[in-house]
Amino acid sequence: MGSAMRYLADLLSRRPWLRGGFWTGLLAGGILVGWVLVAAARSWLFYRAIDRQPYRTSHLRIGAKEVVSRLLEPFYDRRQVAEGHLPVYDLELSPGRLETWHNILRRVYARGYATADDQVWLPARFRHRDFQVEVDLRGRGTLFTHYKVRKPSFRVKFPKDDYFRGYRISNLIIPYDQARISGDTTLNAIARHYDLLTYPTRFVTLRLNGDVLGVYQEVEHWRKDLAVKQKRSEGYFMNSLGEMKGGADPDATPRLAMAREAVRRCVVEACPPEAARELLDRFVDGEKMAAYVALTGLFGASHGWGEDNLMLFFDPPRGRFEPIPWDMGALPLRADPDAPGGGLEVVKGIGDALLRLDDFRARRNQLLFDMVRRKEAYALAESERLYEDLRPSLDVDIEHSRRYTRRIVDFFQRAARTNFALWRDQLSRRDLVVEPTADGFRIENRAATAVWVEALHVVGAGGAERRLPVGVEVPGTYKEQVGEVLLEAGLLWPDVTLPAPDSVRVEGRHALDGGALIAADVTWLPSAEPKATADPAGELSDGGGLPALPEGVTLDDDGRYRFAGPVHLADDLALPDGAPVRFEPGLRLSMREGVSLVIRGDLLSLGSEDRPIWIGAADPERPFGVLAVLGRSSRPAAVILEHTTVQGGTEATYGSATFTGMLSIYDGSLQMARSRILDVRGEDGLNVKFGRVEVLDSVFRVTHSDAVDLDFCRGVMAGNRIEGAGGDSLDFSGSLIHASGNTLLDTADKGLSIGEDTTVLATGNLIRGARTGVAVKDSSLARVVGSEGDRVDIGVAVYRKKQTFDSGSAQVEGAAGVAASTPLLLDPDARLHLQAPSPDSP
Repeated sequence: MGSAMRYLADLLSRRPWLRGGFWTGLLAGGILVGWVLVAAARSWLFYRAIDRQPYRTSHLRIGAKEVVSRLLEPFYDRRQVAEGHLPVYDLELSPGRLETWHNILRRVYARGYATADDQVWLPARFRHRDFQVEVDLRGRGTLFTHYKVRKPSFRVKFPKDDYFRGYRISNLIIPYDQARISGDTTLNAIARHYDLLTYPTRFVTLRLNGDVLGVYQEVEHWRKDLAVKQKRSEGYFMNSLGEMKGGADPDATPRLAMAREAVRRCVVEACPPEAARELLDRFVDGEKMAAYVALTGLFGASHGWGEDNLMLFFDPPRGRFEPIPWDMGALPLRADPDAPGGGLEVVKGIGDALLRLDDFRARRNQLLFDMVRRKEAYALAESERLYEDLRPSLDVDIEHSRRYTRRIVDFFQRAARTNFALWRDQLSRRDLVVEPTADGFRIENRAATAVWVEALHVVGAGGAERRLPVGVEVPGTYKEQVGEVLLEAGLLWPDVTLPAPDSVRVEGRHALDGGALIAADVTWLPSAEPKATADPAGELSDGGGLPALPEGVTLDDDGRYRFAGPVHLADDLALPDGAPVRFEPGLRLSMREGVSLVIRGDLLSLGSEDRPIWIGAADPERPFGVLAVLGRSSRPAAVILEHTTVQGGTEATYGSATFTGMLSIYDGSLQMARSRILDVRGEDGLNVKFGRVEVLDSVFRVTHSDAVDLDFCRGVMAGNRIEGAGGDSLDFSGSLIHASGNTLLDTADKGLSIGEDTTVLATGNLIRGARTGVAVKDSSLARVVGSEGDRVDIGVAVYRKKQTFDSGSAQVEGAAGVAASTPLLLDPDARLHLQAPSPDSP
């Protein structure tokens, strides 16, 4: 050591320039160390003042990180906003408001949470490329972690007449907690495959008054606009505690208030099986909830079941809530064969209560099995694609190191691989046990998923063999429940003259995939006398929850309700869920004022020219309610109408659903031909939501508002005649429609109203008498070919009505065929292409 020091001293004495560099470097190092110590001391004093320990680091590390960030900040900032990286947003506050903003951040961070006094809107300016607008700005969130001075979360509100990217309110969130960089966004990509509502998101670089804050996740706020853009009705958002989002009124509709209370009660109180059953059957979209439970279970996303994290969307027409993946993250699971559910269940609260229902658990398992088989490669590829797009910006984000951001993605992908493998093993297990009883035997399924027992292979005392079909599903286990079915001798062997078997072999198949045969042998222990065969008669009569049927309505052996001859409804009639209905030729179904018929299965109404079907008001001066067909998103209803007239109805509600059409069909397919909708007293004549339509050669006459209103549908409207619509003749929203050869007469407003991201091909339609012939608005696209009309004020209008969307686009061929006071009306952003008629145009 001494010789080394002597050598260094000799070297410095002979090299003056080296001596100067040495002392300069020593001084710089001392300044750097001093800077780190000062920053560490400031950190210690700050955390001591707020009585909170730093998170996952020491004060020296905090100080060192601050010093390094300050030194590298100019270089990193230039790379952060470099060409080809993320979009760059700029927020600008005046000096006084910036100081107010920093005071809010310090106050919230010191207290640990934000109050209403901290969430005040500050006027600011927002800029992205050529878009500049005055906005209001405040903090987003209530926890102190979202109010860090160097990188807080923001909520930005744009003017009501100048949205940004269709957003009225945008959230700019720190994207690092709960592995959100690759976790939530990847889960959302999978969720969309199962028709779950998701929040739009993208990653941006944010600057505040010119200072680069780093990478942020931009998330649209919970407002009805978010739902409409994803082919849903304008509905309401809340968390599972019943706290409304987006400024929604919890009592906006009686149905919302009722459903909200049912959900809230099942969260804050114990949710027994009967409450869980009511919640599932009346207030929750079971298919979407099962997909959400499967998704959260697969990725270990227990955070998504927090009471204020479980986000729900209420769809008014359906009257049901559906879950929205939000703030879920991803955690690796650890299997425990001795624990309930194999130790893999992370679902809590409402989800746990629903999983105790056999039918819901079976559907969850089916969806989970589908995800395991088909989505693993997609999930990992989506995560990697996302990270590759983000890498250049994450690598220079001073908030976290490159190693940290890489670790987030590695953590998610490792968790995904682990969880997919564990659930694949859990769902594929086969563990069937058969035990004899005094009166039969018990089949017990100790595996996770259900087993479908197809046959009993019986060996008789004399060596004879026979196979007895059973057709029963033995549910899988969940927590303390074991799937079990009891089979009694009287049900299996009602003919007691046959010799009693001495052994039984149970054969079945895995209910998820119909895989390898599952079998179990058992010795038969018969009782002295087999029990009598149960008589199924009477199960559907009294006490079965079925409505009293009026004269002319019968229930067939196959479970179909048949309406024949004259039928009168003096009270509302709602038929059982899933039950099919047939209207016989010649049916005259009259309903008292305000009375409705609600069908929750398929409807077949096939009249004929000589025996048409008529449904209407018993008193023409007193309208009935509605004829409604209510399917499910997982089980659409099929409706076929021919030579059928519906006349003199209005609107109605059923349970938590609202029907605005005299003939309303939700979640179903409609085939309608040579039928009539007459004398409509409510909002719409025909209203179809979330379905497929084929309406041909039918008549719609005298409606209070819209004659035909199709929301989120696909199909054809051809050869129809619509007269005297009090609103629009044909109103399409969020749909894909071919409208051909329709005659639209004396329309009070628009002949064809095409809105909310609808695509329409309109060929050969006649519009005579209307305020507007064809209106194309709100990101919709229409091709209008060969339309004709007269007595029209505006021929073709292309514009934006709702700030959520862009303007419309239209291609019009033969526009001269529409005689209008104003042939064309366009807003500045509209896109319109006019062309001469082609020789083969209709």
